[in-house]
Amino acid sequence: MVRWSDGNVTEALRYYEDEMLVSEGDLVGLTQEQVRSLRHRRDVGYLQRDDSAPDDVGPFWDA
Repeated sequence: MVRWSDGNVTEALRYYEDEMLVSEGDLVGLTQEQVRSLRHRRDVGYLQRDDSAPDDVGPFWDA
C-alpha cells in the first residue's frame, strides 16, 4: 500500500515474491504510471530470462 502525493492510498503493485525483487527505494518518488512501467519492465525481464543463467543474476536488479 502506498500514499500518493495527492493523499490517496492504494496498492502500488502486486507480484509473486519469487518473480521479482521490489524495495521501498524502488518506489519512492515515482508516479503511479512510473510504478506500472517499472512493474512491466521487470515482468518482461522475468519472462524473457535465461533459465541457464546463475541464480544470482536476474533482470530485477536494475531500476
